[in-house]
Amino acid sequence: MDALNELKEVIAENRAARLVEDDIYSVLPDASRIHHYDRRATVYDLVVSTRLYNFVMWGSSPFDYIAFARQALTSRSDGRFLDAGCGSLLFTAPIYVCSNRHIIAFD
Repeated sequence: MDALNELKEVIAENRAARLVEDDIYSVLPDASRIHHYDRRATVYDLVVSTRLYNFVMWGSSPFDYIAFARQALTSRSDGRFLDAGCGSLLFTAPIYVCSNRHIIAFD
């Protein structure tokens, strides 16, 4: 079964998935306008990626997020994997790229 048909199994009946780019789909309307947040995302990731920010704001380290994602992803060797609230995949992308599991990530 192809990815688009697999998505149909997990999205609401009144939604349709569309291909955004290779292996990336969206259920949102095709909006060609730039949203105000799009200009801030890069700066946000630069701040959020620092150890200082994570320690001060959350009492954690970026390595904690990486370890948590790795443990969750390797808890099974097959099947779908859901990352709800994935953000920009700042910490998890390298782990996900190396995985053979079908990853559904949304934010």
